[in-house]
Amino acid sequence: REVGGDLYDFFFPTEGMCCFVIGDVSDKGTPAALFMARTRSLVRMSVTLLTQAHGIVPGPAAVLEAVNRELCQNNSERMFVTVFLGILNMADGTLCYANAGHPAPIRIAKAGGACQDLAAAPRAPLGVSPRVRYTDTTARLERGDTVLTYTDGIPDANDPEGSFFGTDRLRAVLESVPSPEPNAVLRAVSEAVTAFANGAPAFDDLAMLAIRWEP
Repeated sequence: REVGGDLYDFFFPTEGMCCFVIGDVSDKGTPAALFMARTRSLVRMSVTLLTQAHGIVPGPAAVLEAVNRELCQNNSERMFVTVFLGILNMADGTLCYANAGHPAPIRIAKAGGACQDLAAAPRAPLGVSPRVRYTDTTARLERGDTVLTYTDGIPDANDPEGSFFGTDRLRAVLESVPSPEPNAVLRAVSEAVTAFANGAPAFDDLAMLAIRWEP
């Protein structure tokens, strides 16, 4: 309960390209935190090495496959991590992404009120099998759109009676935010989850990362 296994990160492998990632490691405590740190480092290293090798930023699926092969090595504890990895072209709003068993991020329109999942073909988490193949999916963001990524600690948050916060309640919060500016989105969700829990102990780690595209 003092050390978590959720991860998030963002970096710029080349000018004009933003790579962002969020993940959730199985289990809790120090082993999960170490597995989390290894995953984060492997994502950065894989993007960098593949970019250097091919001269262009790789697709997220290729990155996930490279990271997955490494995480499957010497994994005697059979830990795994769900991961969403996106690469955003900041010039035109093209978002290429791949999903390894993670909750689908939610795209929030600039005008507010309209929410849409960034769906992708379901694939196994990283660390389960070195033979898993991942798929790239492409979406085109409009100016001012925000993408909210989160771990399952958000919908799985429970109140003192044991009820879950759930994705429907999450969507209702997002649809009520007047402007989908990242700080406002994160604050609204955080306050809603805290109010819903009403002092109940946290069931899981909670992490969120919001990205807004402005050309």
